[in-house]
Amino acid sequence: MRISEARFINGDNVEVITLAEMTTRSYENIYQGNLFCPTEGCNARIVYSGGMKPHYRTWNNDNHNSGCIHEFDRLPIRRGNLTDDTMSVDIGFSRRQNALQDAMKLMDMSDEEIEEERERRANYRNNRPRQTTQAESTTSVNVVSTLSGGETTEGSVVGVRGRNLSKRYVDGISQSDIGEIRLVMGELVAIDSVDEVANLYIERNEVQVKVVLEEAFISEPSNARYLNNFGLIESYLENYIEIQFVGIGEIRRNSRTQDIELVIYQGTDFKIDGDDMMSLGQYLHDEE
Repeated sequence: MRISEARFINGDNVEVITLAEMTTRSYENIYQGNLFCPTEGCNARIVYSGGMKPHYRTWNNDNHNSGCIHEFDRLPIRRGNLTDDTMSVDIGFSRRQNALQDAMKLMDMSDEEIEEERERRANYRNNRPRQTTQAESTTSVNVVSTLSGGETTEGSVVGVRGRNLSKRYVDGISQSDIGEIRLVMGELVAIDSVDEVANLYIERNEVQVKVVLEEAFISEPSNARYLNNFGLIESYLENYIEIQFVGIGEIRRNSRTQDIELVIYQGTDFKIDGDDMMSLGQYLHDEE
């Protein structure tokens, strides 16, 4: 049976949270780890997954009480000794924000400063203590990073972290990046309004990529404040030049035009000159 609501238990307070009331942001900041089966007395933990089809599901390996309407039987899976498990993990909000900030710093660096930073990081990786692994382990977990809708979120399972978030300048995107999550950097050069949102165009060294905000962006409740406000970007483009853009999303090739696009699902997953889109209004106001 589909789980349409969950109990939020915070000390002695118990609150029922429906799917319609839940957002990815509120789950990560408030509810994560404290949601339980809506059936009274059942202590199976509940996970929220956002994306195009938001849903609640039972926490990995948790079981519902006998007689609970959400009880189900787990089918055994036969695995060879060397078979890998695969787990999809949503990249955490904090790590995404930190990555965007790092990307802005990178875009402000000179070539010499970038080379110095690369050497510093290489020295750190080479000199840090090596972690040991248990020799008796015959299986491993293949972690696949997702932006929403994964099996779990970073921090909800101890020791589980998504893969590193790879950065790409617009002119550095290759065939191997298609279908992958990437942090893309470039100069914002144009915008086309599309109903409640817009298409953004970023480029570097005469290579241009379209940034797409589609139905999944519009339907995500936490993005409501961005909708119908993309005129802020149009006005900002009219008043400023050499505008830097960084954004996290999925790289894809448009099936009709064959052009490479960056699909963004969260309003907080892109920055313009280092700031959230909604902050642009303050800059424009200060210029008046």
